[in-house]
Amino acid sequence: MPLSYHCVICKGSMPFDGPQAHRLDPCGLVVVGNADRDWRDQRDPTFWCHFECFRRLVGDDGVLYIKDADFATNGEAADEREAAGQ
Repeated sequence: MPLSYHCVICKGSMPFDGPQAHRLDPCGLVVVGNADRDWRDQRDPTFWCHFECFRRLVGDDGVLYIKDADFATNGEAADEREAAGQ
């Protein structure tokens, strides 16, 4: 059975293709409980959501640069750091 995700915000399922799919879905929201404490005392579950649900929830005013086409993936950023000798 294929893996499926459900949005913690709207409770809907997330399509992986078709007109309803978003290129950033699924998004993982990591909530760090006890963020002011040592790592061993923190809790950090991951919740899944649609990018558009998250964008509406936080009242996106255009600063969610993750949606920009030139925002580097983790792999691209790592390659850039490696090329720069960092």
